Amino acid sequence: MYPINLEHQYEKYFVGRFDEFNRRLLAKIMPHLDAYIDKMFSSSPVKQDAPEEDIFHFLEQLRQEYGDWIPAAAMESAITRNFSLIDSWSRDKIVQHVETMVTRLNTPQPPTVTGRPTPAGQSGEKWLTTIDLLNRENGLAATQLDRIVRRNLNLVKSLQGEQFDDVYNVISDGLTRGDGLKTITDNIREASKVNRSRAKFWARDQASKFFGEVTKTRQTGAGIPGYIWRTVGDIRVRDSHAAVAGHYSEWSRPPEAGVRGDKVHPGEDFNCRCWAEPAFGPEYAENEQSPSDQLSYTRESGKVFTPSASRKEAEAFIQKIGVTDDPVNYSGLNIDTINRINKSFFDLKQKYPYIKPILISETRSRTSAGRASFRRILLNKKNYFGQPQNAVAENESFKRTVLERFMAATVHYDTMLKTGNSTLIEHAKLDLDIASRMMNFNRFGALVPNMEYESVIYHEYGHVFSDQVYGMLNGSKIHPIASKELISDFINDWHDLYLKLLDTDDIFKISMYAIQSESECFAECFVMHNLEAAKLPGYIRDFMARYVDNFKSVRK
Repeated sequence: MYPINLEHQYEKYFVGRFDEFNRRLLAKIMPHLDAYIDKMFSSSPVKQDAPEEDIFHFLEQLRQEYGDWIPAAAMESAITRNFSLIDSWSRDKIVQHVETMVTRLNTPQPPTVTGRPTPAGQSGEKWLTTIDLLNRENGLAATQLDRIVRRNLNLVKSLQGEQFDDVYNVISDGLTRGDGLKTITDNIREASKVNRSRAKFWARDQASKFFGEVTKTRQTGAGIPGYIWRTVGDIRVRDSHAAVAGHYSEWSRPPEAGVRGDKVHPGEDFNCRCWAEPAFGPEYAENEQSPSDQLSYTRESGKVFTPSASRKEAEAFIQKIGVTDDPVNYSGLNIDTINRINKSFFDLKQKYPYIKPILISETRSRTSAGRASFRRILLNKKNYFGQPQNAVAENESFKRTVLERFMAATVHYDTMLKTGNSTLIEHAKLDLDIASRMMNFNRFGALVPNMEYESVIYHEYGHVFSDQVYGMLNGSKIHPIASKELISDFINDWHDLYLKLLDTDDIFKISMYAIQSESECFAECFVMHNLEAAKLPGYIRDFMARYVDNFKSVRK
């Protein structure tokens, strides 16, 4: 329900005004600054008459005129238009939710429900007949709109003033130190970045606050006593807001969900994108879940996975909890296997709720784009889910294969020794060393005994996690949700750990499958981290705790 697109639209407009002002400011200042510095560093013996006074006199003149650069009337009109759209969004979404509740409350009820005789000529008595939110306006929203427009006009002017003062101070400090044009220009650029970030913050904050204000005005004006706290369900959601998500609160008694423990309604905290779903009482917290809130099930305290009784019910469950947006077909699998698969998805979605929906496919894609898709989990019925799996049996089979390779490499090496050819001997020795090293592995893949199906799901989810959060595999094709700095730290740290695993006997604690690549090694460690963490080397557990378990508390 939160108007993220409208927030982004206003952010683009607000930041655009800053960029426009800054471009015009620097276009006027830089030629004068360049000429002044050229005079300062000139080798001419001709004495200059206090050139610094010329540029500062120019800057003071500029301060008097910059307020007229952007037409105030046009800016006021644009700001009004942006917030009117947010106002309309609030009205329309509230009406949609309230209509659902009012339909039930306006349905005629028999005397057994109302406790009163049925009115003559009617089939029953309505519970509620007074709400009319479609056409009712009490003027408060218009008053709020005017106030927010004035506030934002002042913010634009304030930001212009701060940018001018910062540029002025950078130039003054730079000239005092004797900095060159490039140094001063770089410092101006850095100061501009700070103010541009502030413009983004202010725009988002103003949009969210106004949305919260008009939502409260309309709901309380319509006689709605409270709301269910809803979040957008992504990584930017604060822990204190996630804690009250899905809970009922009265408009007269806001929850203590602020960043400092203060009492706030949705939208009142800075940059809060939460929203209030109208409700008549706490019973709506469970009975009136929003279909668009795919993470709502994670907010129900104490809820555990309940096995489905049929394949159709199990397929619907996956859709309901938001694992995938695509239809899922579990045909050919028995219900016990399906429930074990769904239990894994349920647990993963609760632990990593910010992971986007994925595509669950039973066949491998024929296209390179499909095979590289970071949204795909391949459910291979023939090899993994079509028949009972046994980790011990698979490892025994693997060991026989490795032993056969080792014996063949030994024979080949002995044969090459007899040739006396140093090149052939060197290659044969390398093959023998590799085969000998492989003998130390005790399993091919990280299939956990008695959790074989789960291991496959967790392995593939490890790929989904690393791609979506850190862009580990397809970083050029996707938009990972971690910050650039965190992604860089993650990739560098994992690269070092991967090399450390390969260079030590610790790799034998993982699996032979993990030596294929960094991404496969991460997926194997992800399995063990979730299903048998005690068997991981300590430094891998520390890495997983830092970059996996605690990621949900990181903000961009």
